[in-house]
Amino acid sequence: MYIRELFDEPTSALYQVWSIIDTLDDAGKPGSTIDKKTLLKQTSDLIKLVVDTCEGEAETKIVEAIMKLRDDIAGIADISDEEWSKTISETRFLIVKLVNDYFYTKLELIPQIIAYIEKTQK
Repeated sequence: MYIRELFDEPTSALYQVWSIIDTLDDAGKPGSTIDKKTLLKQTSDLIKLVVDTCEGEAETKIVEAIMKLRDDIAGIADISDEEWSKTISETRFLIVKLVNDYFYTKLELIPQIIAYIEKTQK
């Protein structure tokens, strides 16, 4: 019951961020047919989602990275392909770390869950 409720937490919505980042990455590749207006709307929604569910340094870093991608899509900035890929990778890493750390901290509250995790890792 605890685990089911845990995944109803607003932070679990950050799992959506990963798939939207993938969409942005695909759309940034040559030959993409994804409309820029659609991408800009998705990046705005993504920023809102991160702001609603995160706080602190992680939020700032993720939002800054998404804004950088958005500015490139909008034509406000022109980042290189290498910088685009680096920003995508760093954002993915930050999101995965944030979500994993959050849920592990919550799961640590129940010793049976930690024992199961440790058993599974062996």
